[in-house]
Amino acid sequence: HLPIITNHTRCYSSSTINFGTNQTESISNDQTITANKGGDKGIFAKMWDRYSFQGQQKRIILGEHLFRSAQYRANDPRWYTEGKIPFEFRPRHAMITMHIWFLHKRLLIDTVDPHLALLVQEELFDILWNDTRARIRAEGVNELTVNKHLKDVQQLTFLHLTHYDHAFQEFANDDGKRFEELAGAIWIHVLNR
Repeated sequence: HLPIITNHTRCYSSSTINFGTNQTESISNDQTITANKGGDKGIFAKMWDRYSFQGQQKRIILGEHLFRSAQYRANDPRWYTEGKIPFEFRPRHAMITMHIWFLHKRLLIDTVDPHLALLVQEELFDILWNDTRARIRAEGVNELTVNKHLKDVQQLTFLHLTHYDHAFQEFANDDGKRFEELAGAIWIHVLNR
């Protein structure tokens, strides 16, 4: 059986299988279909994903959907009522940041298409910064100082994300210490500021 390179949708019986760029299908005697992993993409396929209109559109849609789901979870009223988190800019931003960090870690371990996952991750952070800029403006900040405030929020965000990374890297084998470190990061970034 020779592999067939496809870039479109194929229908087999009642199920539909989507194949992206540079994926192969092979049909054995028992009609099973396997797809190549995206990790072996060539330079042209990677450039296509990054610079083509379709690649950009796919990346933007995926990033937007992931960001909106993180934002939805971060804006759950239970955090701000039963969880007693203040409904202010910084704690709300810290909640969004925490949920974005969860997605960031999930995208890092993606083995199906690591290149696309990296591009979606970049798009996710672009959307986060655009949303943050809009939320800063909504706070009534003078338009001339929006970029300064965005820079300050970005520094706090990277510090916040670094605390989470530190907890999981330094205390990978010690659940108790990791829990203490995470509780400290949440106390500093979510509850205390």
